[in-house]
Amino acid sequence: KQQLNESGMLAYLDIQYKPMLKPYSFSMRASIYRTDSYSSRMYAYQGDLPGSYNLGAFYGSGESVYAMMNYKFGRNIQVWLRGSRTLSYSQVADNKPLLPEYEVKMQVTYRF
Repeated sequence: KQQLNESGMLAYLDIQYKPMLKPYSFSMRASIYRTDSYSSRMYAYQGDLPGSYNLGAFYGSGESVYAMMNYKFGRNIQVWLRGSRTLSYSQVADNKPLLPEYEVKMQVTYRF
């Protein structure tokens, strides 16, 4: 059986803004990644809406960014919003970007 010697890298920067005594918060992550193939993919936990999780698998080369916002309306209503964009680069066509992938999620929680 032939052993493959593959490598890769994943780097990201997280920003969180949670002001004290304010009804809102904001977080964001920007990532860049490069791996030799799917066999050397890397995983990274990403923040998501309450009750959900996101474990991204990064392979090939590209960049990703997501942002989340939370706002509390009074004591009973809370709104979460998450948006993300991933841009992968083709390994065949001189690293030209492929079509970006977008995702938008929203969650409204009413507590009684």
